[in-house]
Amino acid sequence: MGHSPFALFCSGLLVWSALTQATWASQVSGAVSNEERERIRQARVQLIRDQVSQFQSGSTIEVRLVASSKKIKGRLGAVTETGFELTRFEKGQTGRETLSFADVHEVNKFRKWTPGKKILIGVLVFVAVIASVGIATSTSS
Repeated sequence: MGHSPFALFCSGLLVWSALTQATWASQVSGAVSNEERERIRQARVQLIRDQVSQFQSGSTIEVRLVASSKKIKGRLGAVTETGFELTRFEKGQTGRETLSFADVHEVNKFRKWTPGKKILIGVLVFVAVIASVGIATSTSS
C-alpha cells in the first residue's frame, strides 16, 4: 500500500512540472486555460493521495485545508480512492470527518514533543545559562 520515497519524489516532480508549465503558459498567454487548471488540480490530488498512503491507519497527522488554510489534527482512518477519514482530537473539536483529497493542501505527520524531548531541551538551556553566567563572571574578574 505504501509508496517508496522515489514515488513520492516523482509525484512532487509532477506537481512542480505542472505548476511551472502553468506559470510559463500564463506569462505567455496572460491566463491559464481550464485544461491546465484541471491538470494542476489532478497532479495535486495525486500527490496528496500518495502522501496519505504513506501513513498507516491510526497515524497522527496534521492536515492543511485548501479553502481555509486551517490546520486540523487527528488520527488517520480508512483511505478510499477519493479521500480519507480523520478522527479529530483537538480541544473542543472531536469526531470523525471524511476529507476529499481535492480539499487538502498538505498532509504531514504530527510530531508532538515527548516528555523526554522537553526535559532534554530544558537541561540544555540550563547548561547554556550556567555556562554563560560562568563566562561572564570569569571575564569581569
